[in-house]
Amino acid sequence: MWKYVLFLLIFCFGIFSKSFESIETLNSIVNEKTYINGQWREKKYYITLVYPNKVYKEILEPKLNLGEKIIYIENYKWVYYPIFDEVYKEKLDGEENYILSALKNIKEGIGNKTYEENRIINLDLNKEIKLTFDKYILVDNIEFSTEIRVYEENILIAILCFENLEINKNYNDNLFDIGL
Repeated sequence: MWKYVLFLLIFCFGIFSKSFESIETLNSIVNEKTYINGQWREKKYYITLVYPNKVYKEILEPKLNLGEKIIYIENYKWVYYPIFDEVYKEKLDGEENYILSALKNIKEGIGNKTYEENRIINLDLNKEIKLTFDKYILVDNIEFSTEIRVYEENILIAILCFENLEINKNYNDNLFDIGL
């Protein structure tokens, strides 16, 4: 569960730039590599972010998790498990709630940042977590980092790569239908 929550935070910081204030929605395919229990694990998913408090994720790979859907709205999370054809709802714990609150702080420019050529290169979220941003591209006149690395206490724990980016495009509000 931590990697889903961490991804939300990383994802939102990844879209921080001078034009960040203009981003209201973002759609992407994300390839995520996460270091867990001494080995790298990979996931691929589709994500829709509606600033500041809605996130939809649908797992594409690995096949074991294919079709799982995770929805974050305000202080709640819904997870759909296709294997059981069931939806589980839970109130976000303090850690997740902190992360969702941090999304709002991004637009306010809170956090220690390092810039290079007017692009954010590093961001210290707190004493333990640091993000680095690389491989910027221009999407609808907004610069976006397509590769984000996450460090915990200077140890690389995740790499996120974004593709098929769409910024401020229409989205289907039915994605967030809680009943799935």
